[in-house]
Amino acid sequence: MGNWSIVLQDTHAEARRFFVKHSISHQKEACQKLMSVETPYRPAAVKGPKSKSLLFDACILAKELQDMEEQWEVMCRVWMELMSFAAISCSPTIHAQQPSRGGELLTFTWLLMNHLGLGAQFSEQVSHG
Repeated sequence: MGNWSIVLQDTHAEARRFFVKHSISHQKEACQKLMSVETPYRPAAVKGPKSKSLLFDACILAKELQDMEEQWEVMCRVWMELMSFAAISCSPTIHAQQPSRGGELLTFTWLLMNHLGLGAQFSEQVSHG
């Protein structure tokens, strides 16, 4: 047995103790409980080198990833707004010339928006905004 099997065994044992202690039997409930665990200190600093469990390290990582996911979602929405605004702000004549030159991301955005019927709707929002 390698070092990873010890890590897996310790993590499994710690998870089992945690779920029994909190009477958790459903996956959704387990996720919610683990995400609510306060982890102000690294688990190794609290447990010492004896335990090889990664359960609460995983909780820290999951929270950080969740925060990043929310940031990426906001960034994605901002980029979509900027791309849509820039695409709709250019005249159709300029967009019509682009495909013969190899195209441009804004032209493809403009084409897609118009194909989906979003061009007029977005330009009305821009002019009234």
